[in-house]
Amino acid sequence: QIFGLVQMGMQCGPLTGAKPGYFKRCGSQVATIAHGFLLQTVAGDSITELMFTEKQSHAIAKSILNSEKAMANDKAPSKSSLKLQN
Repeated sequence: QIFGLVQMGMQCGPLTGAKPGYFKRCGSQVATIAHGFLLQTVAGDSITELMFTEKQSHAIAKSILNSEKAMANDKAPSKSSLKLQN
């Protein structure tokens, strides 16, 4: 069940697309939500326990790092991102 939830999370919202985990346009609020989701579901040993591939593990780690950067920048979402959020 957790694997399916993480897969769904990685395939929608700011964790999907050509640049998964690209939080520069979504704003700090969305980055904070995504960061919390990733930490609660796949932090630490969970990546190994859920048998993610090395590429998937790298993408998750990169998403966590990028979300932390976006949270620190504390910017509002772009206009195009706001349209997708509503």
